[in-house]
Order: sequence, then structure tokens, then C-alpha cells
Amino acid sequence: MATGNLMITMMGQPVADVLRTRLLQAAADSADSSEWDRVDDDHRRIAEHIAAGDGDGAEAAMRQHINDLRSLYQRASCW
Repeated sequence: MATGNLMITMMGQPVADVLRTRLLQAAADSADSSEWDRVDDDHRRIAEHIAAGDGDGAEAAMRQHINDLRSLYQRASCW
């Protein structure tokens, strides 16, 4: 509960569940089986920047991660 607000968490959970299900299906249908490996690498890189106190690096890595996920979201019809 990152917000500290139970109501926001409760309202957001159904949306998160739908997105998670659709993303997992899109990734499973993907011809590129290394897609999740790249996502894991992205998350690791973002966490390393945060742990090092490198806000600019974390921001840049997160922006790149979101951009890289665009095609997965499009295949999942999430936007």
C-alpha cells in the first residue's frame, strides 16, 4: 500500500489485476520468449540506480523501460 490510503489501493487493485492478466497473456503469445528477461533486467537496472541514489539514472532507466514495454502493452490492447 504505497499510498497509505486503503481506499485507493482497493480501487486500483481490480485494474492492476486486469492489466497483469492481459500482459501475461500477451507475453505468453509473444514469439520473443526473452521479453520477460529484458523486463527483469530493466527492473534490476532501475533498482540499482535507486539504491545508488542516482535519481537521474533511475528516471532515464524507467523512461526507457516504459518505452520498451509500449509494444507489449499494445499487443495486450491495454491502451
